[in-house]
Amino acid sequence: MTDKARAVARFSELPSSAYTRQLAEPFPDPKWVHFNEPLARELGISLKQNDDALSVLSGQSPFMECEPLAMAYSGHQFGVFNPGLGDGRGLLYGEFVDTQNRPWELHLKGAGRTPYSRHGDGRAVLRSSIREYLASEHMAALGVPTTRALSLVTSRAIQVHRETIEPAAMVARLASTHVRFGHFEHYFYRQDLDGLTALKNWVLKHHFPSLYERKESTEALVGFLTIQVQRNADLVADWQAVGFCHGVMNTDNMSISGETFDYGPYGFMDAYQPDWICNHSDHNGRYAFNQQPKIAYWNLACLAQTFAHWLSVELLQSLIDEFPKAFELAYLNRMRSKLGLLTKHPEDDRLVQSLLALMAQNQSDYSLTFRSLLSVEAEYHLELKDNFSDQVALADWVARYKSRLLLDQSTVEERQALMRQSNPAYVLRTYMAQQAIESAEQGDMTEFNRLLNAMIFPYDDRVACGDYQRSPPDWGRGLSLSCSS
Repeated sequence: MTDKARAVARFSELPSSAYTRQLAEPFPDPKWVHFNEPLARELGISLKQNDDALSVLSGQSPFMECEPLAMAYSGHQFGVFNPGLGDGRGLLYGEFVDTQNRPWELHLKGAGRTPYSRHGDGRAVLRSSIREYLASEHMAALGVPTTRALSLVTSRAIQVHRETIEPAAMVARLASTHVRFGHFEHYFYRQDLDGLTALKNWVLKHHFPSLYERKESTEALVGFLTIQVQRNADLVADWQAVGFCHGVMNTDNMSISGETFDYGPYGFMDAYQPDWICNHSDHNGRYAFNQQPKIAYWNLACLAQTFAHWLSVELLQSLIDEFPKAFELAYLNRMRSKLGLLTKHPEDDRLVQSLLALMAQNQSDYSLTFRSLLSVEAEYHLELKDNFSDQVALADWVARYKSRLLLDQSTVEERQALMRQSNPAYVLRTYMAQQAIESAEQGDMTEFNRLLNAMIFPYDDRVACGDYQRSPPDWGRGLSLSCSS
């Protein structure tokens, strides 16, 4: 299948119960906020930042003559099953195969009401759209699997009522697939075996072609769930390593592609707080930072349950029970890289956990602390000691850390290179995004563009400022950005 042209994955091949054909409610007088030209070139999308593309990406014209539709799905939201979900403010606007024979779907978020909007207006606001655009491109630059942002447009002609009146916006989101765990739950809880079978076969055919050849056998389903366990173990390990909190890990926000999906009340860690809650609606801390591995495990159980017609409960349980081990291995490997460790040692986990405990006690900044590890063996503009009030405890840990480094058959240069590509110099702080949002709402996109330029080069100590780069000043604990001449 990899040697020949891949067929475009048309979601409309599924039964009509899986979607509703729906045209967008186009923006009047749309305006560009941003167009991701490098991503368009990489994927072979013919759109450019011109009036024709603006017409497509504001819902006025079709994308590659595709017929848009709104997906139907269900899901567990904060642990409670909700059967009546679906694309309430977005449309699957088109499907295509890129220059590397990979499937992609274009989704317009904020495209108007659908049958799944319930009492919503189907619109997105500029504030949340900017947050999603910045986060998805930053996560991609960090090397974390994620949906991508192709464009962001706004319209001052539409006023959206939220807590206040806000300008409307549309994000064009790209994903290898928008199929979620909730799609499988949608058919399972309706006891629609025909629909569930059709969905299962469609997913295998277009996204797991090596398994599709055995679609009638239990081997295909075992293989599919095994992949889901590993992908989610890797994904959540990435989140924990970069200090990212998703905020709403409902099953309808979990993609079978293993990509970070649906950026709502997310956040990147400032001071290290293991039980940090980034979602103000999460009153019980279900989706706190340190709960993310456990919730991914729980969500996998929800997905596995939908295959109970074909596989025994015992087999399903044994498959998802591989998740804790897979996550622990993936997470420890990432933390070794953050410490510049090129080999494995039995004491590595204890070394990592003792550092994290010390960071929690000292309220150390998560990203700055790991980046300042570079100063342990070489000169660097961030000093590790500046992130800790308990210098005695820090000195004890550093001594153990240096002893561990001696066990590696590596050079300082090798360790430094690994740490530089594993510990970002810049992360998307909430206050930074808010500054960009406030300026954008006044019609000034300068701060948004400046911040985006920095976030797509997160491992570089130089900040991208327009068409040039400059060395940063002493960042301090706030990790603020400056592009002064």
